[in-house]
Amino acid sequence: MQIAIAILFSVYVFGAFAYAFSSGLLPLKYGATLAGACLAAAAIVSVLIIKVRRKWAYIVAALIALIAIASSALGIYTLANSSQMLNSISSNTSKKIVFSVVVKADSPIKTIETLSDKKVGGVNSTDTTYISQVSAKAKLHNVVDAPSYSTLVDNLYDSKQDAIIFNEAYRGMVSETREKFDTETRVIAKYEFDEQNKAAEVSGNSFNLYISGIDTFGNIATVSRSDVNIIATINRDTHKILLTTIPRDSYVAIPGGGANQKDKLTHAGIYGVDASIGALEQLLDIKISAYARINFTSLIKLVDEVGGVTVNNPVGFTVDNGQHFPAGNITLKGDDALTFSRERHNLAGGDNDRGKNQQLVLAAIIDKMSSPSVLSNYQGIMSVLGKSMQTNLTSADISKLVNGQIEYGGKFATESLALTGKGQTGGLRSYAMPNNQLYMYVLDPASVSNAHGKIIKAMGKG
Repeated sequence: MQIAIAILFSVYVFGAFAYAFSSGLLPLKYGATLAGACLAAAAIVSVLIIKVRRKWAYIVAALIALIAIASSALGIYTLANSSQMLNSISSNTSKKIVFSVVVKADSPIKTIETLSDKKVGGVNSTDTTYISQVSAKAKLHNVVDAPSYSTLVDNLYDSKQDAIIFNEAYRGMVSETREKFDTETRVIAKYEFDEQNKAAEVSGNSFNLYISGIDTFGNIATVSRSDVNIIATINRDTHKILLTTIPRDSYVAIPGGGANQKDKLTHAGIYGVDASIGALEQLLDIKISAYARINFTSLIKLVDEVGGVTVNNPVGFTVDNGQHFPAGNITLKGDDALTFSRERHNLAGGDNDRGKNQQLVLAAIIDKMSSPSVLSNYQGIMSVLGKSMQTNLTSADISKLVNGQIEYGGKFATESLALTGKGQTGGLRSYAMPNNQLYMYVLDPASVSNAHGKIIKAMGKG
């Protein structure tokens, strides 16, 4: 009986070790330590039960076994939860495209069924497939083509159409020129479509990760404009990260749904994250291996999970609600970090300075996340990331990063860079909104060239 108990305990301990090591989150040196502890525990329990055979020996063996079982069970539970969260984050690689059937707020039309014989507008040049599907589902028989979303919305306001088939990714863009669009119109039906983004292509120990920050609530997979555009060049050999910010209004060629025509970089997001990546790859002549789409509003909760962050604010400023951020080192909690990251109207450099402040917060989060102290709240951190981030990095890619960081133990050094240029309103055509005179930011070619060189050098290839 004693031999059977000793064997069963040994099998359990080695099984727990095997599971922990197979998770991919356990570095080799920690795995070796755990293996040694497993061997020691199994050997001591076996000797006490089989050889000593005294009452005190059984008590000691039982205590050792209970401690080992409780510790391993807690470890297995933590690793299982972490593995599940990683799979949840990395498996969500689809993009959710939402189309609405929109009427004017004062329209007598209340339901989609009453539109079958009415005149409905749509933009076939970019939304042909979806318009066909919406028309079929809603049984719309008279869909009139509009050359752009500007014209489409104008036609609705001018009562040239009774309703429009509206890509919700354009809502923020339309609201910039028609500030009361949300209250002056009404959605009578909504249709959602799911498509897969490209898979990550990470190889080697250095790669470029596109960080797309969206300032929206709800499903992180929903296609929308990208207000934050940062390329994180990660080098695991040098333990350095270069953060390169490209202003949201940068006038760039947008491939894919953008037909390789020039427009604001933020508009690339309405065609999906792959269009944003393609635009930045063309602009900087680099390869972007993966992406992380972040709901910047919810990610700020991560600041609270890591216990706040400290940033070195270059210039003091006061926001419209009276909150003041002095120059120098300041410690930010979640709400403060969100306000600090979103402000641009009271900054001399406007959106450029906002981008730099977002870099400061992101770098501070990376600094905290690189610290061994975050392991005490690993579950909370993973929970926030699971709700506020979408990435095409696989769970194996993420595990490798986590594993390497735990084994290395030190912090990643971060460097920040922002592309510069000159802004202008009017004179430059927007492919998505050709009828409007929008603010565009024309990048300085020397700044673009400098960024290319620094990214290549950060990857260890220059």
